[in-house]
Order: sequence, then structure tokens, then C-alpha cells
Amino acid sequence: MATDSRLLEIVIRAKDEASQVIERVGKSAGSTAELLQGSFKNAAIISGAAVAALTVEAYRSIAAFSESQNVLTQLDAVLKSTGGAAGITADEAIKLARSLEAVTTFSDEAILSSQTILLQFTKLGKDVFPQVEKTALDVATRLGKDLTTVSLQLGKALNDPAEGMTNLVRLGVRFTQQQQDQVDAMVKAGKAAEAQTFILDALQKGYGGAAEAAGSTFAGSLAKLKNQINNIEEAIGKTIATALSPYIGKLVEVAAVVAQVASGTKSLTDLQKTLTVQFGTIGTVLGNIISFFAEHRNALIALAGAIGGFLAISIIAATVAMAGFIGVSLPVILIFAAIGAAVALLIANWSTIVNFF
Repeated sequence: MATDSRLLEIVIRAKDEASQVIERVGKSAGSTAELLQGSFKNAAIISGAAVAALTVEAYRSIAAFSESQNVLTQLDAVLKSTGGAAGITADEAIKLARSLEAVTTFSDEAILSSQTILLQFTKLGKDVFPQVEKTALDVATRLGKDLTTVSLQLGKALNDPAEGMTNLVRLGVRFTQQQQDQVDAMVKAGKAAEAQTFILDALQKGYGGAAEAAGSTFAGSLAKLKNQINNIEEAIGKTIATALSPYIGKLVEVAAVVAQVASGTKSLTDLQKTLTVQFGTIGTVLGNIISFFAEHRNALIALAGAIGGFLAISIIAATVAMAGFIGVSLPVILIFAAIGAAVALLIANWSTIVNFF
């Protein structure tokens, strides 16, 4: 009976003390987890926002560079297809675009695109070309029309003055009957260049200075600032694109295999091989890491249970805060609490247990 009483006493005492230990461990683990979760959450938010901002800016920069590259490619193409009939080189077109960008609300890409359209019309000469471009900007600004449309109609009008004036009338430009008769007479007399100058002078009287006037306003200043920022992004985008260009084709190959792995038509081994082929040693290492995590996911989760105590709780709290990479945090925390309670129970009752046995 004495032995039974002593055993009962140990059990009752153990129960009480275990309850207290578990409660303390639970509170400690909870507060620790909350603290770590809050810290990691804040860090994740800040770092995530920074990464997101950098990603967006990188995307914008690459997009700006791509747009610029496309515009310049089209400019080169029209100069080649027309044999440089206007006598304007790509460098001269770029210089003109930048000078006009500085005093108007139009970006250099928009101006270069306008020049590309005008250069399609082979009867426009080098002497009048800068004035033609300025006129296109003025008319587009005053009438609130798309620069591309204005450039196309103005090019038609100047390339064939007698017939082309009708195209400008459709945009809202007004010519008197006397002006139209004068242009017809010049063309019939073989003075097409004079007819072009006449049309440009008439347009300048009605629309001259409109683009620069818009650029001098507060809204115009903001537009010019935006254009300069876009130029900076172009430069950044060029740097990024230059660095990435050698790897684009490789990344396309890897992405195709990743899609096949996701659909089940290829295995991780195939992905490893592709990474190695495309990126050499670095690809091999990356492929091995991916395979290791995929093949040992359960073991990595179990590893958390072998680390022990506070460190394991910290790791679990961190993983919870970082999007729940391991979805078993609560059971593991409870396991550690139970282990801690058991250890505390043994220590507190060690003398009684030794005497009992």
C-alpha cells in the first residue's frame, strides 16, 4: 500500500507540475513565435516591397529600351528601303528628335516614329525635312490629333501637293481656294519644291509654335520630365538587356522543360540535364539543389524535429511567417512543448523517482 501511495503521489504531482510546465512552455513558444513571426513578417514585407519595386523598375526599363530599339529598327529599315532618298541619316534623325523632345511634350520615340513615316515619302528633301517634322508636331498639338496620323497625311500632302492637300483638310486643316489654286499652278509648272514650301509656310502661319508652347506649360514640363525619366530607363534597360541577351535562348529552353515537368511529361532528371546543358556547372548545381529539395522534402521537415528546443521553434516561426513553407508548424511546436514538459518533470521529480526504484 505504501508503494502504491508513493506512486499515486508521484503521478498526481507529475500531473500538476507537467501542466504548469506545458503552460509556461506554451506561452513562451507562443510569444516567441509571435515575436519571430512579426519580425520575419515585417522583414518579408519590406524586402518583398523592395524586390517588387526593383522588379517593376527592371520591367519598365527593359520595356523602354525595347520600344526605343523597335523605333530605331524601323528607322533603319525605311532608310534602307528608300535608299536614303531624303538625304537624312539615322544619326541626324536621332539628333533632331532629341532637340525637339527637349522643347515639346513629345518623346524622342514618338518623334522618331513620325520621322520614319515622313521618310517613306521620297520627294521630301533634306532642306525641308526638319521643318516638316516641326510642322507635324505643331499640327498634332493644336488639333489634338495623333502624331502618327498627322505625319502620314502631311507626308502625302507634300509628296503630291496637288492631290495631297485634301488629306490635310480631312484632319481639320483649312486652306482657301486661292491657296489650293496656287499650289496646283506650281505643280503644273514643275515647281513641286516650291509647292511644298508654300504648304509648309501656310501651315506655320496657322499652327507654328504650338508644340513648343505646350512644352512651356506646367503640364508640358511634367511631360518633359517624364520623357527624361523614360530616357534614363532606356539606358538601364539597355544594360539589363545586354547582360541577359546571351541567356535568353537558354532560359527559353529551361522554361519549356519546366512546363513539361509541371505537366508530367518530363521528370526532374530531364530538367537537371537541360540546366547542365544550358548553364554548365552552375546549371548542374542548381538542378541538384532542386532535386534534393524535391526528393527529401519529408526528411527536411523531420530535420526540424532533430534540431531541438528554441532553435526549432524559431525556424518554424520563421517558416510560418515566410509563407508557410513547412505546413506542420503547430504539431511540431506542440511536440517540443511536450518534450520540454517531460524533461522538466523528470528533473523536478528526480529524487523521488530514484528513491522509488
